[in-house]
Amino acid sequence: MQRIREPAAGQIDQVVALVREHWEEISRCPGTSEAELEPAFWERRQREGRILICYEGHDRPVAMLNLTKEGTTARFSHVLVVPSRRGCGTGTRMLRLAEKMAGVWGAESISLLLQEEQQELLRYFHRLGYVLHCPIGKKGYISLEKKLVL
Repeated sequence: MQRIREPAAGQIDQVVALVREHWEEISRCPGTSEAELEPAFWERRQREGRILICYEGHDRPVAMLNLTKEGTTARFSHVLVVPSRRGCGTGTRMLRLAEKMAGVWGAESISLLLQEEQQELLRYFHRLGYVLHCPIGKKGYISLEKKLVL
């Protein structure tokens, strides 16, 4: 059984362990830095936004995402589903929960950035209602956005 929840302050080490274990993949995401391998980075993220973790079994993290709000737009980053759980709906459930949380925050839309090399994910996000968005100054990235129903 899977459960999605925010990690408690004392559970940031689980987030860091998941990031370290999958660093090669995460480091390909836009704007990542080695600071993300440190607990202080995630403690700050937890204070400024939301970190969602999907746990399976006895508190074994199998997916995560980070959600922040900038003005009327919520943004998610650090989306990770461990390879053994891909294709099982885990990521979709996490994104749907993030969209609900963004709506509660009063966000009018939710967005994410992909690197051009991640084009294979476009079809997945299009199925979930995300459309291409073209912000200025984001060369080399693909920006996707979804309007939220308030």
